[in-house]
Amino acid sequence: MCAGAAGSYRRAADGAAGVSQRIGADEVQPFSMSLEAEMMLEHLKEQHLQEIEELQSQLECKV
Repeated sequence: MCAGAAGSYRRAADGAAGVSQRIGADEVQPFSMSLEAEMMLEHLKEQHLQEIEELQSQLECKV
């Protein structure tokens, strides 16, 4: 699970870097990247909670 979570965070960071490279520096307002990062973190939190629920469910089935 640790490797999967690290991969998710890494992919998210790579995605953010790709977005910032596509947008010209003069087009980015200071708060826009912060909002994007906050939304990305929220998505990762939700994904993490879903993965935990899935693992708990699998564990309960095995026990």
